[in-house]
Amino acid sequence: MLAYMNLSSSASVCRAVEKRLSSGRLDVENGTRTAEQAQESFAVTIKVIHAVAVFRRLLRDRQRRLGLRESSSPPSPPSSFRGAEALHLLEQPACPTIGWDELQMGQLLGKGAFCSAYAVTVSKQRHYFSSIDHNLKEEAHAESFTRCAAGQDQDLPFQACCKVLLPEHKHSVLAAADMRREAVLLSHLRHVHVMGALLHGVTPGGDTFLVMPVLASTLAAALPRPVEEVGLFKRRAQIKAWPLVRAVRCAVQLGRALRYCHREAFPGCAVLHRDLKPDNVGLTLGGDVVLFDFGLAKIASPCEAGEPATQRGPKLTGQTGSLRYMAPEVALSEPYDERADVYSFAIILWQMAAHVVPFTGMAVGGLDRFIERVARKGARPPLPPKWPAALRQALVTCWEAEALRRATISAALPALEGLLVELELGARPKSASAAGRGPSKGLAAFFCR
Repeated sequence: MLAYMNLSSSASVCRAVEKRLSSGRLDVENGTRTAEQAQESFAVTIKVIHAVAVFRRLLRDRQRRLGLRESSSPPSPPSSFRGAEALHLLEQPACPTIGWDELQMGQLLGKGAFCSAYAVTVSKQRHYFSSIDHNLKEEAHAESFTRCAAGQDQDLPFQACCKVLLPEHKHSVLAAADMRREAVLLSHLRHVHVMGALLHGVTPGGDTFLVMPVLASTLAAALPRPVEEVGLFKRRAQIKAWPLVRAVRCAVQLGRALRYCHREAFPGCAVLHRDLKPDNVGLTLGGDVVLFDFGLAKIASPCEAGEPATQRGPKLTGQTGSLRYMAPEVALSEPYDERADVYSFAIILWQMAAHVVPFTGMAVGGLDRFIERVARKGARPPLPPKWPAALRQALVTCWEAEALRRATISAALPALEGLLVELELGARPKSASAAGRGPSKGLAAFFCR
């Protein structure tokens, strides 16, 4: 197997496979091995090559993440800085500024309760990107940003997303303060699976706006739709596009984003998203997950293992977020911490794996019925027996009704990462598992030619 560890390119892999094929055919012609034996040997070779390829990809991913943390993390706060004091330290956005008149507004991309997002075209990249860290350029997932990171002509315009307050909230002091707080927070976040702010500025009316990378889609739009909306055949095609390995891969990436927010973004502090749902999880053109919309986010003291949630730091209001993904303690307006995000994470993971929107019938009864069934009586989505035990166990520990017994994302993530490796190795070509099902007539005929 060590010989295959040195395969550094797709060309070398092809040469290794071709050599193995030629060797097998030669052995069959010389009578050294039967066609079935040659086929089994070739199947083992494919397994090893695929396993090494998966290992190399995971290793590169880990090295890239470690490199980003070392080079692009924001400056560490003083040792005396802890908990909610982060809000006092973060007074100014860390990203460059841009004038409102330098944005060419495009179509409306989406609208929330307080803000709307528009496609924009930004010119004169050289001025702005000269002051942006190179690793931040690599984090930008929009296709148009890749040529900047590659060092090509930076005077060309690029496409981005601009987040601004809705007209009806432009005179709201609270909404304006929340928008500015989000701008400051996002400008300090540096993670490949977290949407950060690239630029910021002020509108002619004095409101803060943000310029961020453009995403290809949201998780909510990409997940399979109900058969009543799309029909049977289209739903089958959508389900086929979401095998379990993809669901776990997206969950691992989302979990890494939460781990960064909860433990790594600001030492001694935890960034609580507080509105984790598929609508606030983006997908890049390559299918990677990006967590965005930190409009309800708060910085608080991190939870301690085995300790109940406290109200240290800013007051965290109850019933915040989306009901379907809301943790029981949040729905009951009890004290909570970042483990509330972990509950929402588990519900999203179940939805990706089950291809069904959770609590469909329960949400019809409104808040009171949901609180009674889910928050008080502990109703949870069903766990199919065919799912891997590691997946079912991760869901059970992450959506525990009692936050004290619920896993943190740092504790739950290793099991999901291990499951992803197993699923990646299991998602091999059909020929790789042919030995376990008996010889393939097609492959045996190839060796006998």
